[in-house]
Amino acid sequence: MSDLNSIPILDALGRWTNQELTISKQELGNNDETILTLEDAVIKEQQPDRDDYLAPTILQLRGDGIIVENEKSAALPYGTYDISLEEVADVQITDDLISFHTSKGQYRISSNNN
Repeated sequence: MSDLNSIPILDALGRWTNQELTISKQELGNNDETILTLEDAVIKEQQPDRDDYLAPTILQLRGDGIIVENEKSAALPYGTYDISLEEVADVQITDDLISFHTSKGQYRISSNNN
């Protein structure tokens, strides 16, 4: 495992299985939200992608959901939401919120069931 901070994140997400989550991402001045009913959360090692956007280690959230950006929504492609786990920092976990920074942006994952 390349990032020890990801383990508490995965543990917290495990408590939210089958719950609706809101994932907010701020990256390079862009903000978007994804609403996802979490089926599973895993940490995956992968080969680098063509544009080097995703790190070799990702947090993958699986489930049905929608992406909301600029007041428009679309179905979540492939039923997964991937977060690069490169340079994870400032991890904060409460009963209904997980927040952290990566080299790509800032993430807030909140449970909509509390």
